[in-house]
Amino acid sequence: MTQKLKTITQLCSLLISQLILISCSTVTYEKIYPTLGDGKYDSEFPYIHSSEELQKITETVQRINSTGFYKTYFFNIEDEVTLNDLQNKSAESLSIKNGYADQSSSGTATIIYHHEGKVALLTCAHVVNYPDTVVSYFEDAEGNSTQFLETVLIKDQQVVYVAGFPEGSNLEILALDTKLDVAIIGRRYPILMNYK
Repeated sequence: MTQKLKTITQLCSLLISQLILISCSTVTYEKIYPTLGDGKYDSEFPYIHSSEELQKITETVQRINSTGFYKTYFFNIEDEVTLNDLQNKSAESLSIKNGYADQSSSGTATIIYHHEGKVALLTCAHVVNYPDTVVSYFEDAEGNSTQFLETVLIKDQQVVYVAGFPEGSNLEILALDTKLDVAIIGRRYPILMNYK
């Protein structure tokens, strides 16, 4: 009888400890991860094998490189060239020298559409958005900006490159919203026309 009582006592202790752990886990989950219940993108932690799904997701994410190429014009402070002067004469005729410069950035893009050779990806606008013109001004002795041009960069070309895509991997900017910081890039690939 004592052995039975001991076994029953152990089972009861085990059952009570399980109940305590279960009730604590809910409280702990809510206290440690309060943002998981905020009604935004809520999901639970995976409790089944999810490698295949994660593999499919990662296949839609691509690395992109974007480069803007600029024709650059340098001006002499003594010539006192202003933006108004560029309306009447070319930057090349007013500059003391010119050359080329580039600006590059990298990021990721997610494939959001592909059908009959057309491909579109979603990315951040700041990765692919380069201004058409960049202007810098000379400063006076106090360090204040003057109205006289020091350099002017005019965008000559832009390349958005996605490694692994066919036919040179260059894409076009299809839509861009700087306020939301989103852009859609893509292109038509004749070689993939038969793929749905």
